[in-house]
Amino acid sequence: MREEFESDFGVLLQQFARAGGVVAFPSSEGVPVDTMTNYFNVKWSCREYYRTTWGPCIENEKKINYSFGNGNLSRSIIKNYSAKGGCLIGVPKHERCFGAMKDDLRFADIPIMADRDRSKKSDDEDYDVIVAMHDYGKGCVAYFGDRGDNLVEKGNELFNAGKLEEALVQYQAALDKYGSKLGANGEQRSCYIALLSNMSSIHYKEGAYILSEECASRALDMEWGHEKCSYRRAIARLEISQSTGGNIGLLRKAKSDVLNAARGTSTKAFTTN
Repeated sequence: MREEFESDFGVLLQQFARAGGVVAFPSSEGVPVDTMTNYFNVKWSCREYYRTTWGPCIENEKKINYSFGNGNLSRSIIKNYSAKGGCLIGVPKHERCFGAMKDDLRFADIPIMADRDRSKKSDDEDYDVIVAMHDYGKGCVAYFGDRGDNLVEKGNELFNAGKLEEALVQYQAALDKYGSKLGANGEQRSCYIALLSNMSSIHYKEGAYILSEECASRALDMEWGHEKCSYRRAIARLEISQSTGGNIGLLRKAKSDVLNAARGTSTKAFTTN
């Protein structure tokens, strides 16, 4: 995927930036960093993926204001914000735009690492940066590491409020945003599976059992034995079987899914005790 992108657009983007254009690489996992290294000579490295409160790098305040258009509008949007994303290290001071806040904490999904102190002085070489800009020719390239998971959060709010159809629209939009590229570090993949699991649940509640089964199957293709998706596919298959006169093949598949779901529960209990 990356090789194909570089082959099709690498030189063109180089020429665009060299002539004065701005090339922005939004990413939740630092995937474009290799491309930016190969074509734009950046010296950054991928760090970690987590949620915290990010803020503007004060030492570059004038440059940040200029990059975002100057004026009252730019000043109104250049402020602290909370986001989950893939951050960078090894970013020279003059290329930093937004980074970890002083005396801030990290919020991770893994209990042992949750609330770990992430406070860093801007003088630290391993200072975590989530937005960076690098001059290239007459233009520049920019990296935005925040995932931008508003669609997921909005979908969850609607789902919890019982607005299933509206939640489904948000979840589908989030899936479309991810596309076919799921990344390698697991966070994005886990979110993708959670979206499909919630969509499977919505379809089941609405009586669309075939769609429910399809969503759960897509998730299980990526993570075999996923507890919730195994269960949701099982109950969807039971409903489909009943509506088709007791399809023996589907009943056997449903039984297998139930066993997989139970196995996942047992494994979770074993590993957490």
